[in-house]
Formats: sequence, C-alpha cells, structure tokens
Amino acid sequence: MSNMNVLSNIPASHADIIRTANWCCTKGEVFQCRFTWIIHDFLLNEPRMRPSKLQSSRFSARDDSCEWMLDLRIRKDCSNWLDITVSSNSDSSRQGTAGHATVSLIASSNKKSNTRRENFLDGGGWNGINFENFIGYNTLIAEKDQLLPNGELRIYCKLSYNRDVINVSNHSAAFVKSNPMPDFEKLLNDEETCDVIIDINGKKYPAHKTILAARSPVFKAMFKHNMTENQRNCVEIKDIDEKIFEEVLRYIYTGKVTKLQDMAFELMPVADKYILSELKDMCFNSMKALLSSKTAVKIFKYADSYNLRSLKRAAITYILANLQKVQKSDDWNEITSRPDLMLSILNHRG
Repeated sequence: MSNMNVLSNIPASHADIIRTANWCCTKGEVFQCRFTWIIHDFLLNEPRMRPSKLQSSRFSARDDSCEWMLDLRIRKDCSNWLDITVSSNSDSSRQGTAGHATVSLIASSNKKSNTRRENFLDGGGWNGINFENFIGYNTLIAEKDQLLPNGELRIYCKLSYNRDVINVSNHSAAFVKSNPMPDFEKLLNDEETCDVIIDINGKKYPAHKTILAARSPVFKAMFKHNMTENQRNCVEIKDIDEKIFEEVLRYIYTGKVTKLQDMAFELMPVADKYILSELKDMCFNSMKALLSSKTAVKIFKYADSYNLRSLKRAAITYILANLQKVQKSDDWNEITSRPDLMLSILNHRG
C-alpha cells in the first residue's frame, strides 16, 4: 500500500498535521455538569441527632445517560468530620469514564470556599469519588456566618469527564472501544456449534442465540418468546445489505468494526433497529470525526433525522465556523430548501 493511499484515510480535521504512513487518533466524548445542593436548617440538631447520611437528587450532563448524586456523611464519632462522595448508580453507562470532580462550599458572599478536586477513573470496583474529611462540624460552627448563611449548607459540585474513548488508525481503519466486549471471534461463522441461521436476502450466516441475545435486546426478545424465528431456528432479514450485516455480526461477536469509516452511515440505522447502543456510539464518533466542508451538511441532515443531538450540535458548530466553505459544497442547497434545518442553524447561532 502506498503512502498516498494510507494518508487518504486520515480524518479531514487532521489532514494538514499527519504526514506519516503510520498514525493513530484517540478521542472521547467530553461531558461537563455543575450541581448545587442546598441543605436547609443544617444547624437545627446536633450531629448525633442527624441522619448519618444524606443524599441529593440525581443530576447529569446534557446528552449523557450517566446519572450522578452527592452523598453527605456526618460522622458521629468525636471528630464530627463531614465526608462527601460523588456517586453514580449508572454502572453500564459509566464504564470507561475518566475525569475529575471539584467540590466546594458556597459561602455567604456567594464565593466558593474549601474547594477540593479529585481525579477519577472507573476501571472496575467503583466506590465513588471520595472527599473524606472535607470539613469538620466544629469548623462550620466556628465560621457559620460565612459557611452557613441562613443556616444553610450550600454544596457546589463540578464534574468534567470523558468516556467511550476510541482509536482510529491507518493499520485497520477500525474503531475499538476502550472497554471492549468479550471476544467471541472464534465462534464467528462456526457452523459446528451454531444453533440459528441468519438469512440475509438468501445468504446464510450461522450464529448463536446466546451471543445474539446478549448483545441485542431485540434478538433476546425474539428468542425468548415462542416466535417463528425461535421455532425454526432461522431469522430472515430482508432490509439489510449483506456487507453491512457482516460488519454488524462481526461487532456482535468481537465488539469491533473494521470498516466503520466507510460504513458508519449504513451501520447506524441497523444499530438503532437492533438496539446495539455501543455500535451506535461508535458510528456517532466516526461521523463526528469525518466532519469537513464537504461532509458537514450530510452529517447534519443525518443527525437531524436520527435525533442525534450531540452530533447535530457538532455539525452546526462546524458549519457556522466554516460557513463560506460549506456554502460552496454540493449539498448546501439541501439546507436552504429546508426551512426547519435552516432555523436550527440560526437558533444555534443566536
């Protein structure tokens, strides 16, 4: 393979930077959220009379499914320390998350006080983000005019994190999740151990019900109930191209897609239909990485049709930042002929 062919797969956003035959881009979706928790009448009772633990309501970053909450633990020993923990009950959506959390008190002057920051990485065995010995109860009493305005304990939290890290490189043009699923590649197309046949427009693919059901809620429901597909051990699918399905099947068995850059637009509706959430995320990140003056309109329209808000915002942001170039693209007329799409851009700009 020539250097020119290799370099032709480089994301457009970095075409002017990468000049080597071998390269890799690593990126993840970045989220930020801020939360304020006000606890009224904090000094109403002595520490020993209070509940040992208080918990805030849930909060989340925009367009992220991971939900967070604050836990306040008031120790009832002689130290009377207050411990704060930033926790989450969204185990599946939090996996692979890395970032930092900042916790402060909001003083009477509305300025932040006692600020502390902790880095975190969810690599398993999640125990939350712990701020032990955050502040002593006696300190709060001594400085209550500043730290407890109107008797209220006001806690401010800021989270900044990324997850779903992906790699794209010249080696295989494959996007691989940072927390890959179990690899059943040896069972892919294994006719000896298969217990179901997937029929794609007449072409037969041997598969395993357990693996299909573990990956897709749609297949799980299909095989769980007394449906025709379960009785015949054959699933007929007529609305998917064979090459697209082969990539979907590869993803189901290995968690990898080798032709994602070329097939992201075709894979997305299949991922959506069979509720393959991580594959849908991979398609999302692939299309986001492909944003250029020539592709921005297509990606914007696609994001609008599938209600992909983050991708839609990214496309609009790119269009506005490169408006003159995008207006010269062949697809720009499709925007001017659609008042709803034009309005989305104007509202974003405003």
